[in-house]
Amino acid sequence: MTHHDDAHRARGFSTEAIHAGQDLDEVFGAVVPPLHFSTTFAPDGIGNLRNGYDYGRAGNPTRTALQNQLAAVEGGGHAFSFGSGLAAEDAVIRAVMRPGQRIVMGNDATAAATG
Repeated sequence: MTHHDDAHRARGFSTEAIHAGQDLDEVFGAVVPPLHFSTTFAPDGIGNLRNGYDYGRAGNPTRTALQNQLAAVEGGGHAFSFGSGLAAEDAVIRAVMRPGQRIVMGNDATAAATG
Protein backbone atom coordinates (compact mmCIF):
# COMPACT_ATOMS: atom_id res chain seq x y z
CA MET A 1 0.00 0.00 0.00
CA THR A 2 1.12 3.52 -0.57
CA HIS A 3 0.75 6.26 2.01
CA HIS A 4 0.37 3.83 4.92
CA ASP A 5 2.08 4.53 8.21
CA ASP A 6 1.51 3.58 11.85
CA ALA A 7 -1.21 6.22 12.26
CA HIS A 8 -3.20 4.73 9.37
CA ARG A 9 -2.85 1.20 10.75
CA ALA A 10 -4.44 2.29 14.04
CA ARG A 11 -7.62 3.47 12.30
CA GLY A 12 -10.76 1.35 12.50
CA PHE A 13 -12.62 -0.41 9.70
CA SER A 14 -15.16 2.39 9.15
CA THR A 15 -12.47 5.07 8.99
CA GLU A 16 -10.38 3.02 6.56
CA ALA A 17 -13.45 2.30 4.42
CA ILE A 18 -14.10 6.04 4.12
CA HIS A 19 -10.57 7.45 3.80
CA ALA A 20 -8.09 4.82 2.56
CA GLY A 21 -7.01 5.29 -1.04
CA GLN A 22 -8.50 8.77 -1.21
CA ASP A 23 -5.59 11.16 -1.45
CA LEU A 24 -6.12 14.76 -2.49
CA ASP A 25 -5.90 15.16 -6.27
CA GLU A 26 -2.74 17.24 -6.66
CA VAL A 27 -3.69 18.50 -10.14
CA PHE A 28 -7.33 19.53 -9.70
CA GLY A 29 -7.83 19.43 -5.93
CA ALA A 30 -10.58 16.79 -5.94
CA VAL A 31 -11.11 15.43 -2.41
CA VAL A 32 -12.81 12.27 -3.67
CA PRO A 33 -10.99 10.36 -6.43
CA PRO A 34 -12.55 10.94 -9.84
CA LEU A 35 -13.57 7.96 -11.96
CA HIS A 36 -11.12 7.02 -14.72
CA PHE A 37 -12.95 4.48 -16.87
CA SER A 38 -10.83 3.77 -19.93
CA THR A 39 -8.32 6.13 -21.41
CA THR A 40 -4.80 6.31 -22.76
CA PHE A 41 -2.38 8.30 -20.62
CA ALA A 42 0.24 10.53 -22.24
CA PRO A 43 3.77 9.29 -21.44
CA ASP A 44 6.46 11.40 -19.80
CA GLY A 45 8.74 10.85 -22.78
CA ILE A 46 9.51 7.75 -24.81
CA GLY A 47 9.13 4.62 -22.70
CA ASN A 48 8.29 6.52 -19.51
CA LEU A 49 4.88 5.96 -17.96
CA ARG A 50 3.15 8.96 -16.45
CA ASN A 51 2.68 8.15 -12.75
CA GLY A 52 2.78 4.44 -13.63
CA TYR A 53 -0.12 4.44 -16.08
CA ASP A 54 -0.27 3.90 -19.83
CA TYR A 55 -3.70 2.52 -20.73
CA GLY A 56 -6.79 2.60 -18.53
CA ARG A 57 -7.57 -1.13 -18.72
CA ALA A 58 -4.05 -2.02 -17.55
CA GLY A 59 -4.41 0.23 -14.51
CA ASN A 60 -5.67 3.66 -13.63
CA PRO A 61 -5.92 5.98 -10.62
CA THR A 62 -9.45 4.76 -9.79
CA ARG A 63 -8.33 1.14 -9.53
CA THR A 64 -5.25 2.13 -7.53
CA ALA A 65 -7.49 3.95 -5.01
CA LEU A 66 -9.82 0.92 -4.80
CA GLN A 67 -6.91 -1.48 -4.28
CA ASN A 68 -5.43 0.71 -1.54
CA GLN A 69 -8.82 0.93 0.17
CA LEU A 70 -9.45 -2.84 -0.04
CA ALA A 71 -6.00 -3.59 1.36
CA ALA A 72 -6.57 -1.13 4.22
CA VAL A 73 -9.97 -2.48 5.29
CA GLU A 74 -8.76 -6.09 5.02
CA GLY A 75 -5.52 -5.35 6.88
CA GLY A 76 -3.40 -6.51 3.94
CA GLY A 77 -0.33 -5.09 2.32
CA HIS A 78 -1.80 -5.25 -1.18
CA ALA A 79 -5.08 -5.88 -2.95
CA PHE A 80 -5.77 -6.48 -6.61
CA SER A 81 -8.70 -5.55 -8.81
CA PHE A 82 -9.21 -6.30 -12.47
CA GLY A 83 -10.97 -4.80 -15.46
CA SER A 84 -13.07 -7.94 -15.93
CA GLY A 85 -13.97 -11.21 -14.27
CA LEU A 86 -12.06 -13.09 -16.95
CA ALA A 87 -8.91 -11.07 -16.20
CA ALA A 88 -9.27 -11.97 -12.50
CA GLU A 89 -9.76 -15.66 -13.33
CA ASP A 90 -6.74 -15.60 -15.64
CA ALA A 91 -4.55 -14.09 -12.91
CA VAL A 92 -5.63 -16.74 -10.37
CA ILE A 93 -5.10 -19.59 -12.83
CA ARG A 94 -1.66 -18.30 -13.83
CA ALA A 95 -0.70 -17.91 -10.17
CA VAL A 96 -1.61 -21.46 -9.13
CA MET A 97 -1.09 -23.53 -12.30
CA ARG A 98 2.19 -24.65 -13.84
CA PRO A 99 2.87 -25.56 -17.50
CA GLY A 100 1.50 -29.01 -18.31
CA GLN A 101 -1.07 -29.04 -15.50
CA ARG A 102 -4.75 -29.37 -16.37
CA ILE A 103 -7.98 -27.91 -15.11
CA VAL A 104 -11.01 -30.20 -15.00
CA MET A 105 -14.45 -28.55 -15.17
CA GLY A 106 -17.95 -29.37 -16.27
CA ASN A 107 -18.94 -28.84 -19.90
CA ASP A 108 -21.49 -26.20 -18.86
CA ALA A 109 -18.62 -23.80 -18.11
CA THR A 110 -17.84 -23.44 -21.82
CA ALA A 111 -21.54 -23.24 -22.72
CA ALA A 112 -21.99 -20.31 -20.32
CA ALA A 113 -18.89 -18.58 -21.70
CA THR A 114 -20.01 -18.87 -25.33
CA GLY A 115 -23.57 -17.77 -24.81
